[in-house]
Amino acid sequence: MGTVNIVLAAAILVGASSQAPGSLPADAVIPQADALTHLSKRVEPEYPPLAEVAQVAGTIQLDVRIAPDGRVAQVNVFKGIPMLNDAAIAAVRRWTFVPFTMNGQPATVRTILDVTVGGSRAPRPHPQSRSFADAALRCQALVDQQKVREAIAECPSSISLVETMGKGALKERAIAGRLNGTALMLADRPAEALPLFEEVVNALRNGYQASPSEELGLAYLDVGRAARRAGNAKRAEESLGRAEKELAGVRDSLAGYSPDPSWRQPFEEAQARRNNAYAETLTQLIEVLKAAGNARDAAKMQSRLDALLKSRR
Repeated sequence: MGTVNIVLAAAILVGASSQAPGSLPADAVIPQADALTHLSKRVEPEYPPLAEVAQVAGTIQLDVRIAPDGRVAQVNVFKGIPMLNDAAIAAVRRWTFVPFTMNGQPATVRTILDVTVGGSRAPRPHPQSRSFADAALRCQALVDQQKVREAIAECPSSISLVETMGKGALKERAIAGRLNGTALMLADRPAEALPLFEEVVNALRNGYQASPSEELGLAYLDVGRAARRAGNAKRAEESLGRAEKELAGVRDSLAGYSPDPSWRQPFEEAQARRNNAYAETLTQLIEVLKAAGNARDAAKMQSRLDALLKSRR
């Protein structure tokens, strides 16, 4: 929001709270309190796992444009916290409001909304939580940039910190295992990556993931990839089969779901990622089953892959 708009917002916010919706000018900036009296559907933001580990919580201020039909048309960060901004935006995009009116006609309005992410849900921090989050973020950046040598040198520090945090640090253990396993896969060291990915699965199953779970399905896919490249065909078949079951369960749970138009684009992007992961799982599982001489199950998985590919055309 530019300087002119900030001044305009401040001027309107001071005097607009007593205005009735019928007197609002088109595209008016209204106080948060007035906007919230029209709120008909509120979705709470999800607490990003790494932010929870780092004990980063707080309130994000969002500049929100509400369309004449009451749906959120545009969201921008007015004052935010980098680790929490995306979660707040994703939630508010799904909010809906009773339409505002001007002269009896639906009108577009803008407001500044405060959205808290984490808050009272944030558990008491472990003394090493902040250090772990910093180490994980450094590792993540190197992995994303595929700086393999640097990642191999840097990422183990996250595992060392997890070991000081006790057996209850399951989220931290899952994050560190995934990052370090991915770094080792980039370095073409699948046999070393395999036990790390298996630890991720154990942390998710024993800690905080109920089946079916996309996160658990992706963790099994990681195990299957590493096992294949390490030459462990039996473990690959087992893990890819579990990945298929988890990811298929998630897809089935979303069958027929129709998101609000304001949420349609991010939902479809997430669905595309799920479909890509499911297609890779099926492709790898088919290859493993064929190599094992299990033509019947390979054909079954092939039919599922064919149906998935057909649905994406």
